[in-house]
Amino acid sequence: MLCLKDKVARRETRDRLEASKGIIENLVSSITSQTVWAFEENESAALSQLASALADRVFAMTPVLRNELVNRSKPSGSANAALKQLNYALLKKRCK
Repeated sequence: MLCLKDKVARRETRDRLEASKGIIENLVSSITSQTVWAFEENESAALSQLASALADRVFAMTPVLRNELVNRSKPSGSANAALKQLNYALLKKRCK
């Protein structure tokens, strides 16, 4: 509770968290870039290519949303609300 009232402690905690995130991201990036990835007929490719091919196969019937407001790393509240409504409508239609 003390940290909630202490601006310096909050800032230092936030900075340490960001530094830790950076270290983890660098380690994961280093490991994944040095790894040979393979899946069925795709002998060896970049992880993102294999993940994309696998997702295309698994989610072949999923609608494609081409909207820059939705496809952001942090969509706005209104974009999230619209996605939620779309998901409910899709599930409701599927259940009929």
